Amino acid sequence: MNRRRYGFTVVEMTVAIALIGFLGGTVTKGREVVNSFRQKSFYTGFVRSWELGVIDYYDRAGRLLADGDHENRGRFTDFNLEKVRHQLHKVGLKLPESNTETANIARISGAFSGMKNVTLTPKSSDALGNYFQLDGLPPDVAAGLDTIAWPAAEAAPVNAVYRIKII
Repeated sequence: MNRRRYGFTVVEMTVAIALIGFLGGTVTKGREVVNSFRQKSFYTGFVRSWELGVIDYYDRAGRLLADGDHENRGRFTDFNLEKVRHQLHKVGLKLPESNTETANIARISGAFSGMKNVTLTPKSSDALGNYFQLDGLPPDVAAGLDTIAWPAAEAAPVNAVYRIKII
């Protein structure tokens, strides 16, 4: 007498589960690669262009961009975008480009937070020297920047403030 079989064998179920696991792992790794690329392009395209702009200005003018009244011993004291644009223009440089209309604001997408505006502000302190502070940075992007700019970076993912030491 022939018995009809219903359902799947153990081997078929094992193969199906392994295939689902493999595909799930591939999708997760793909997201990590995309997020890593997004973080690196943000750093090289926005943050690094500001770093290089400050260094180029220092090389050409012999003083720090936004140094104010020259008495500040190489500290950012007077960061105003129009003044910075004027200072750069005097030595033949332009403001770094951004993906927004304002040169010191960029938009970046975090893995969980969606699109955010990130504001770059040059700052100075006795403890840190000169640095760029990035406000509004998604925490996952801040963590990714830590690996890109290490050891010159200090991440604070709780309040999404990020500092990159320069000059």
